[in-house]
Amino acid sequence: TLYPERFTRHFDVIFRGESDVTFPNFCRDYLDSGGRENFHSYLNLSAYPGIYVRKGTDVLAREPIHHERAILDALPVPDRSWGEHTQYHQFWLDRSGCKPATILLTRGCPFHCDFCSKPVFGSHFRTRSLAKIMDEVEDIKKYGYDQLWIADDCFTMDIDFIEQFCRCMVQRKAGVTWTCLARADMLTDKTIRLMRQAGCVQVYLGLESGDDETLRLMNKNTTVKTGVQAVYRLYREDIKCGAFFIVGYPGETRDSIEKTFNLALSLPLKEISFNVPFPLPGSALHARVSGLDANSDWDVENEAKFVFQSEFNQLWLKERIAITMCSFEAAKGNTKPF
Repeated sequence: TLYPERFTRHFDVIFRGESDVTFPNFCRDYLDSGGRENFHSYLNLSAYPGIYVRKGTDVLAREPIHHERAILDALPVPDRSWGEHTQYHQFWLDRSGCKPATILLTRGCPFHCDFCSKPVFGSHFRTRSLAKIMDEVEDIKKYGYDQLWIADDCFTMDIDFIEQFCRCMVQRKAGVTWTCLARADMLTDKTIRLMRQAGCVQVYLGLESGDDETLRLMNKNTTVKTGVQAVYRLYREDIKCGAFFIVGYPGETRDSIEKTFNLALSLPLKEISFNVPFPLPGSALHARVSGLDANSDWDVENEAKFVFQSEFNQLWLKERIAITMCSFEAAKGNTKPF
């Protein structure tokens, strides 16, 4: 979606944005055309929203597409009948004691965090109909899954929607637990209680930093205090909390990094993770870092490895992350006062 021209060396057609409708339509028409040799002449490529095609020096470039709710609600429940689910069940049972399946309830995120890139779903926030969502939940249960991983970028954006979803889960006695991502500044005591009643067992927060100035650099539009309050609200309702942190952000200091490590160890968190800034293409961060090579190793996002020129020593950060993680694991399970 971000730079389709890079892929036209290997692919005839690129689809940008949400291709739930465009791609299946293209596949049907492509098969009717008789194959690759005929499709350029047979198909009216400009009829496919979001398409990008290069033929010699000619380029057809359509803007990425983001569907309105009416189109999302017209989509069928994803087909999960494609194969054997037992290995997925067993993997997660061994790892976490449950059998989760992924589901998306909303699309889009209106926030503009400095490090974030959201080219596929974009900035326009949309919800799906609760009827369709509950149909999908029932379908997921049919295949033996007992937990939902709600993978939305901004699940807690619309409080009314969350509370309606929770009430549906309670009224229908859905019988599955669920986990989700959330913004710390959008969790109220009332909403969290309802989430717990509806089966929520863990929430992941992007706390990112223990320093307000660093949060400002990240354009998070929140504060350390707000994040701390959200963690304890979840803790009081017996919902586990995981937190993501970024250390070594351009413009921050060693002192602010240490504040982040200290914050992570001071809170009643079930899981924590630390990453160095990862300048995703399409993010504001990507546009302003230096020393970023187009051939950078993009396979290291879960490692403390800089893919741009940083003012921080990578080995020092790796060591501090390792020490903090060891301290966290040693103390995990201890109750923190609040």
